[in-house]
Amino acid sequence: FIVMGASTGGTQALQSVLTQLPADVPPILIVQWVAWLKSVPGTGTVYAYTGSPTERKSVPVKTARWLVMSYAIFRNDLDRLVADTHEREVLTIVDEAQNLKNSTSLLFKGVKSFSANRDLFLMSGTIMSKPADAYAYISLTTPGAYHSLRQFENIHVAERDFFEQPIEWHNLDLLNANLNARRVYRTKEEVHAALPKANFIPIYYDLSKEHMALYQRLMTEQLLELESSGEKIDATTAQRLYHAAQQIISNYGYFADDETKRGGVFDLIDEVCDQISLGAPGSSKLILWTTYKRTSAAVQAYMQEKLEAITTVVGRKKMPAGYRSVAAYSGANSKKSVAEFLEDPYTVNLTAQPGSAGAGLTAVGDTRMANLDAAVTSRMATFTQPTGFLAATFPATVA
Repeated sequence: FIVMGASTGGTQALQSVLTQLPADVPPILIVQWVAWLKSVPGTGTVYAYTGSPTERKSVPVKTARWLVMSYAIFRNDLDRLVADTHEREVLTIVDEAQNLKNSTSLLFKGVKSFSANRDLFLMSGTIMSKPADAYAYISLTTPGAYHSLRQFENIHVAERDFFEQPIEWHNLDLLNANLNARRVYRTKEEVHAALPKANFIPIYYDLSKEHMALYQRLMTEQLLELESSGEKIDATTAQRLYHAAQQIISNYGYFADDETKRGGVFDLIDEVCDQISLGAPGSSKLILWTTYKRTSAAVQAYMQEKLEAITTVVGRKKMPAGYRSVAAYSGANSKKSVAEFLEDPYTVNLTAQPGSAGAGLTAVGDTRMANLDAAVTSRMATFTQPTGFLAATFPATVA
């Protein structure tokens, strides 16, 4: 069995539809998916099909029941996978199936050839941004609907622009019927039915007067710079300003050119740590979700220093308790950090950028987690009203 791709709640979605599955997923999630698959009774042999070509060659593809790999490795090792499974019944599951919407891509062609005359299961929260995307999915799930892309376009394209690109479509009822012919829907509530419910609590705070003044000055300078350059403020420049504004919130010292200055966000982190007694025996672990590399590095350094200061009494001496914080963001060993956070009782904090830690990180309810009662995610700032954090707390009974 082979699956590609992974998304938030991917394992829950698959479990709600199938009782047995293979897996082929992005590298950061492979460790989690393998652990989850092995926890399912009767799963059989599960292999992470990763590493160097030599390491992958040692995986017994001919006899393995489940293979977990990335899109890139699937493309690179397609010939071997075809050769070693040609006499076996194979179910291919592609999560994040929007990656297949380009019918000219190597990934699409590889999946189509590998799954020909075999079972194929596609998963995605959002699969289409325009009607043209439907052709790829329909040709995989209902291959007899259209004989070719030309026939698809002859039926559905009503008008093209100067560059021969479709700008108007018709017969969309037929297109929708073909797209949904073999489609199964699962709502978010159904997918996450087995997970403990989180209580999302907004936590607001004010920047100090000096920090707010710096924020307003820097943003005013950015706007004046745009005005003086004559650059039009469009969606692109607005997005650039938006990202610049948000980094000022958590990186006060950097933008003030004074590393001794600390933003109010760190006081809020202290407050959350105190509320869950982070570092106390039997207390909760903590995830701090961050967005930007500079913010991730600053929060990680702060948490590591904070945890190193926790001591325990050994005999008559105070000794470091040995608690650690790890990080998952660009520039860090995200795969190692996530595994350590899930498995090591002394690694009590994970500072993580969602894309690096894996959008489908299933720390809550993971059997390797001793305890996770709280997670905190940074809220998006606006130009006029910097805001705080959003805390998600979970039942203390989560295993």
